[in-house]
Amino acid sequence: MNFVLIVSVPFIAQAGYVIRGISVNNPDVNNLMNYTLTIDGNDSPIAAGTMHAIVYGSGRNSIVIIDASNSIATYFPIPYYDIEVRDFHRVIGNEYVLCGSCNTGQTVNAFVAVIDGTFSTMDFYEYPEADMFYSICADIPTLDYYVCGTNDDKGVIASINRATVQITNMYETILD
Repeated sequence: MNFVLIVSVPFIAQAGYVIRGISVNNPDVNNLMNYTLTIDGNDSPIAAGTMHAIVYGSGRNSIVIIDASNSIATYFPIPYYDIEVRDFHRVIGNEYVLCGSCNTGQTVNAFVAVIDGTFSTMDFYEYPEADMFYSICADIPTLDYYVCGTNDDKGVIASINRATVQITNMYETILD
């Protein structure tokens, strides 16, 4: 006796986006580096990265937000820092949060930045308690942000108060 099992799997197809070019005030977009993206309120991808802005010294010293639906980029200069963006999320309430590290050449600190939903303002917070935040969780608007990263030879996990953007708890682990 033979049995035949037929499985039906429903799926939803998403529209694809090709970023053909971006429009920024800085014509040198060849130094654009991005690691992460999120989805906006219209289910369109938005990428976050860094690039060099000539006006502000050396390194990738601007955070760049690229909206794939219209290929427009907005950048936020962070003078005199070399910035690395590692994670980026849309927060319910139409704002965005991202994390990474900032390097002055003398110190390296983790950071969290909160950007309004129109990409017109950004609040930038540094944390000397860590040198990199690799990931941020911002999914539940009634809870703190949660980040994980490193500090020297230790892993760190921290909670950050949404209202004050200050660390409320931090735990370290030993890395092997």
